[in-house]
Amino acid sequence: MTISLTVILIESTDEITLGLPLMVTLMVAKWVGDYFNEGLYDIHIELKHIPLLGWDPSEDMKQYHASDIMSKMPICLYQIERVRDLIAVLTSNNHNGFPIVGDFSSALSPNASEDTLTDEELDMFMDFKTYMSPSPYTVWSDTSVSRVFNLFRTMGLRHLVVLDRKLATVVGIITRKNLAHLSEHEGRHTEDLTGSTRELNTL
Repeated sequence: MTISLTVILIESTDEITLGLPLMVTLMVAKWVGDYFNEGLYDIHIELKHIPLLGWDPSEDMKQYHASDIMSKMPICLYQIERVRDLIAVLTSNNHNGFPIVGDFSSALSPNASEDTLTDEELDMFMDFKTYMSPSPYTVWSDTSVSRVFNLFRTMGLRHLVVLDRKLATVVGIITRKNLAHLSEHEGRHTEDLTGSTRELNTL
């Protein structure tokens, strides 16, 4: 950011001799700004509640397991689903991650309907084989959150399926928001502890 701004100013002034003074001025301004507050982009990320993860997991994450932060009882789909049932699931949920757990679904949802589709189309079946990931990343429910964090950071995941170690069944799903909320909670807890320590020292 500092280098690019220096280049823009040099291009606009057409004075190459001002390169070093501009660089020094911008670096000092950046250091002063970072000392007193966060960067503009960081502030906007926090205001918009974007689930942006840090570089490394915090030490407090080691005491949590995947089962502590996951969204429990996720809605699972079969590889082959009736269109009517699929529309019912999509219209009744506001998330977009659905684990595939089997080959065929025999469940019916007669109350689900869609005006743009005919009854014949609603009774057709859809195969997710060409759309789903056949080998998704999964973790056990007792996996540490720090390992979950590293998986999201290194593999660029959006969803992570959590399995029960005994039954090997889907028990939850983790997203970046789950990790981001945990980081925010730990940050607030640390601030509260710091504030309490300062009050005790003042007394």
